Amino acid sequence: LHKENRWLANAVGLCGYHDAEIVDYNTIKDKHDAKNRKYRFAPKALSQWHWFFVGSRTISPVTANFARFTLCYDKFQLAQGNCMEKESVKGKRIFTYGCGGAKLLKTSSKRKKFFIQQVMADTDEKRKIRLEHAKKYKDGLMHYGNRTARFVDIDGKEIFYSGMPIGGEHDWDYQDAEFIEKSLIEKSAVKRWTAKNVRWREVKVHQGRWEIFVSGELHLNNGNLKESCKKTSILVADQMATKLTPTSYHVELQGIQIPTNEKRARLD
Repeated sequence: LHKENRWLANAVGLCGYHDAEIVDYNTIKDKHDAKNRKYRFAPKALSQWHWFFVGSRTISPVTANFARFTLCYDKFQLAQGNCMEKESVKGKRIFTYGCGGAKLLKTSSKRKKFFIQQVMADTDEKRKIRLEHAKKYKDGLMHYGNRTARFVDIDGKEIFYSGMPIGGEHDWDYQDAEFIEKSLIEKSAVKRWTAKNVRWREVKVHQGRWEIFVSGELHLNNGNLKESCKKTSILVADQMATKLTPTSYHVELQGIQIPTNEKRARLD
């Protein structure tokens, strides 16, 4: 994951986005309603997923050191596998990388480029139609389970897949944890937040693709906010999710956020 993030940071720097920031978020997520298990199958402990995110992050300051935030994401499955847990380092849980299919940077970068192009080609209307189509498909399923299923997407393409049914939903509570932002250029410029009351909702809209909405609070641990107005950034990130128990996962997210403004939006 660290190699992936270094590669991403170098790419963003070469594009001239010198006001970009590196983000790092390490925590545990728990099912919001652990008793409500809709689907009759589940991965085993230490199953692992490598996800890739492309989305928009908005921070709305409330006070000098407190803000609310939202994340609107597309989440893509880059790879999947099984891992082992290593000895913790300074209280941080460490896992081996067990995902197959994206161990080489050359391989993963090609897939990430394809995912980004998919997001860029989207419109709000197409996203709405895709979400409604996925939910309607799930409502029409007679059986859930770890079996091969057939799905025809909004473009008429037929696919066969297994695992979580398309149209299925997850609802997670993220445990309070540190959220770090580092300047891409000024290495000493670091903001340390505590992310609290984070609620993460997601709907599977295609094979290996989810639509996500996240909300929560950010409490600044060092200094005060310089900006007093709402700030929106593009967030491109990798996340490792490792299953711990039937209702919890260890998650580690690392990526790059690029502040947006009207001039840049026109140029992009």
